[in-house]
Amino acid sequence: MGFYCPERAFLFLYPRRNMLRLNLYTGGKKLGRVKQFEFERGAEKWGGISITSAEDLEKALPWVNESHKRIKATIARNEPTGWYARLESTEGQ
Repeated sequence: MGFYCPERAFLFLYPRRNMLRLNLYTGGKKLGRVKQFEFERGAEKWGGISITSAEDLEKALPWVNESHKRIKATIARNEPTGWYARLESTEGQ
């Protein structure tokens, strides 16, 4: 299931038998306990976390809200947010 902000997706939810898997937009920056994906060709701005209890879900909700804020800010800057979006280089700035 995908959740939109409303322009673009910022959260994907994957129900599993004993857990929920959340893939969140991070903008390539640390976001709580969300683990950044380390794919060679994609997902530089995305991360994931597994939810196995109600406590985990409560802890993750602020990160979901922050993900939503981050993608809205990124959209306002007209930067790409998709799975294959690359991190913008800050070299020389």
